[in-house]
Amino acid sequence: MTITEIAELAGVSVATVSRAINHQGKVSEEVSRRVLDIVEKYHYVPNATGRSLRTCRTGMVLILMPGLSNSFYSNIVRGIEQRASENGYNIIAAPTQGKRGIEDKYLNMLHTHQVDGVIALNTTLNREEIRETGMKLPLVIACECPSGTEISSVQVDNQAAAYDAVDALIHMGNSKIGMISAGCTCNSRQLREDGYFMALRAHEIRRDTDLIVRAENLSYDSGFDACRKLMGSENRPTALFCYSDQLAIGALRYLDQAGLAAGHDVDVIGFDDIDIAGNYLPALSSVAQPCFEMGTTSFDLLLEKINQISSTPKKVILPHRLVLRDTTHTITV
Repeated sequence: MTITEIAELAGVSVATVSRAINHQGKVSEEVSRRVLDIVEKYHYVPNATGRSLRTCRTGMVLILMPGLSNSFYSNIVRGIEQRASENGYNIIAAPTQGKRGIEDKYLNMLHTHQVDGVIALNTTLNREEIRETGMKLPLVIACECPSGTEISSVQVDNQAAAYDAVDALIHMGNSKIGMISAGCTCNSRQLREDGYFMALRAHEIRRDTDLIVRAENLSYDSGFDACRKLMGSENRPTALFCYSDQLAIGALRYLDQAGLAAGHDVDVIGFDDIDIAGNYLPALSSVAQPCFEMGTTSFDLLLEKINQISSTPKKVILPHRLVLRDTTHTITV
């Protein structure tokens, strides 16, 4: 009998079983009784080595992220924080500004056992470094995981999400669709570009690389500049799919300055559905990622590693959702 089998019999998560067995965190009396009855019935004995290791824990989890100013990351952290609190853990939120030196400094906390595990959001580590770190220490990657990485991760299907966004723009009557992509070499950029091209192929629309501009960075200003380049060409698009909401909002600023109305002259869809998207004027259509759930799921995976429940990497794909607002036409086709 394993802890996973106990969880299945009890109809609860592995993390809940762990909390009930170790009397940690918040577990209802009814659920705790159900779990412990199964433990007693099947004579389950927790691993002695694992139990001794648990007594030496710090109760701290490190979260590596580019920054908290973007609500995309802060909403993931909220989910992590809630689940951590439920399990008796505290978090250290470590903004790295995407700089490798800062990230290495924080990762040293894990190597020196100042924290029990790490959740990395958009890490600068390459695939091999992630693999090596994950083999030695509890590590989970959220929202941006390099392809081929054998490590537990949580993200959306970026290719499918981009496909759905571009497919919607096509069904609004657009055939000349530009993309403001990211200038980074991240895996999500490639997957979103692939989804963009797949949607065009599905509708037999000719691929035109002149309609893709890779922004210098993910700032509003970069979105503004990229949109100016696209809209200033002779082959001007009637719709824009943007790698992120920040780039999309930068594009909206340019369209407004150029006297073009988003949702009328040019349809615009962003990605992430950050807090400002729905409050911007005009309200931005976007691909929503379930940030809070991404956070709770990431912590659950990390807790499994901390508790030595499973050594097999788990790839969790969460559902995305297309949110259409003022910057797009109504789908009529």
